Amino acid sequence: MAAYAGLRLGELLALRWRDIDMPGAALTISRAISAGIEGPTKSGEVRRVPIADQARLALRRLGQRADYTAPDDFVFANALGRPLDGSASRRRYKRARVAAGLRPLRWHDLRHTLGSLLIARGVDLVSVQDALGHSQLPTTSRYFHTRPANERAAAFTAAFTDRS
Repeated sequence: MAAYAGLRLGELLALRWRDIDMPGAALTISRAISAGIEGPTKSGEVRRVPIADQARLALRRLGQRADYTAPDDFVFANALGRPLDGSASRRRYKRARVAAGLRPLRWHDLRHTLGSLLIARGVDLVSVQDALGHSQLPTTSRYFHTRPANERAAAFTAAFTDRS
C-alpha cells in the first residue's frame, strides 16, 4: 500500500488498474473512498501524478496476482475484489511499520515526509502541490522549510548569474 505515499489513503483505496499509466509513469487520481463510499477526491479535482520507479515495480508485482487485474478492478482489493477497508489498511500499515522497527508514523505523516523530501531534492513547489493534491499553494509551502538556506542561496545566486 505504501507504493505511493503521496496519495491520501482514500485515493489509494479507490485506485483502479485503468488509472495506472505504466509507460507514462503516472497515476490518474479521480476518486476517493470515504466511509466505504466511492466519490470524488477531497478537492473534487482530477490530477495526474508521477509514480516513482519503486512504486511501479511494486504495482507490476501486484498486477501479477491471479485475480482482480482487469482495468475496472481495484488495485488494492480484498478477497472478494472490493476495495480494502480503510481501518483495516491502517492496522496493516501499523503492523508492517512495527515489524520493520520504524518509529510511529501515521499514514498522513508519509504524505508530509514525501512533500518534505521532494522539496529538499529541489522539486518545485507547484509540482509538489499537484502531486499531493493540495488546492492551495500555502498548504504546500509549509514543506519549504526543509530546503537548507545555503541551497536556496545557491539557487538565488545562479538566477543572477550572467548566462551569455
